[in-house]
Amino acid sequence: MIQIPDVVIVGGGIFGAALAYEFGKRTIRTVLLEGTALGSGATGTSFGWINALSKGDDSDYFALNLAGMSTYEKLSSEYGEDALGLSNGGSLTVSPSNEANSALNRLQTLQDLHYPVVALSPGEAASLEPGLTFEENSVSLYCPSERILDPVKFTRFLGNEAAKMRVAVKEYEPVRELSMSSVSGTYTVRTETNSYSTRVLILASGTSTRALFGQIDPQAAQRFVKLKRSPGLLVTLSGENLSNVVRRVVYPGGGLHLRPSPSGLLLASDIADAELDRNPTADLATLTSQIIETVLARFPDSATSLREAKREVMLGQRVLPVDEHPIVGAVPGFPGLFLALTHSGITLAPYLAHLLATEILSGQPTLLPAYRPERFGV
Repeated sequence: MIQIPDVVIVGGGIFGAALAYEFGKRTIRTVLLEGTALGSGATGTSFGWINALSKGDDSDYFALNLAGMSTYEKLSSEYGEDALGLSNGGSLTVSPSNEANSALNRLQTLQDLHYPVVALSPGEAASLEPGLTFEENSVSLYCPSERILDPVKFTRFLGNEAAKMRVAVKEYEPVRELSMSSVSGTYTVRTETNSYSTRVLILASGTSTRALFGQIDPQAAQRFVKLKRSPGLLVTLSGENLSNVVRRVVYPGGGLHLRPSPSGLLLASDIADAELDRNPTADLATLTSQIIETVLARFPDSATSLREAKREVMLGQRVLPVDEHPIVGAVPGFPGLFLALTHSGITLAPYLAHLLATEILSGQPTLLPAYRPERFGV
């Protein structure tokens, strides 16, 4: 028997779960379909950093990220930080002396935008991160309002809240077939166990979105779902005496990113990711060892704990549009079909979900043209 919800969302990452939450709040009959577990795709291999630090060169996109950060403030005041998987501490970005001028230019740009950020001397920065070695004359930018998120915990929170509001959250129910009826104006979504007919279909399926949309119209899928390859390698270290290696998100230089994690420490590297982009078959064990060696050089007092830590390596593909801006909104020529794709999904997804749900239900535009699918042509 075919089910007829008002909205079907395909994809149970952070964006899809946030959409389910938004429609649930509005008591809209909604089905959320996820092929595996909630948060198991790109969301599950995210660094989990809520920020607007690197967005200051584009004022509209910066404002969007600020609004995303504010959305977490609102959710935190309603549910509490622990329920969401949030933690505070801000971020610390360290620039060596030969990059100090660039760091100070970024500081000025962000301060002109009224972003909470200050420049710290090596001594001041060491008071925040005593385990990190600082080069003389280095400059550190400290952003106290930025946060760490446990992406999977937050996605499951959203899914659970949506289910309480009678959204049908379907894990381990992959979509097998999508079709569109130009006569009835409806979309049919078939899984192994169910069929759904809806007038509003939202594809929040990350890197799988083009293939799913392609079942409806392959040419339109190529035109509107424009993503580029963006591998992301994460290394989780667990063991004794790791909890105080860093106290917040830290960019110590050399393309390295670190932050605390529930089991110890989470590491990422721009250099490793660039190598994987050039060579998808690059040896992960070698890249992981290179990351660890970079960490050891910057955190010598923790060398023993870092070397003895258990390593868990995850490789994911980020959802990265070709222009690195969200692809969110109605698809021209396909009434009732919407895309929900974005980079910086940890920061942006809850706010973008609010905007998109509001737009779908009100019929009034809420998103800038720069972020709509139609920017790629009609």
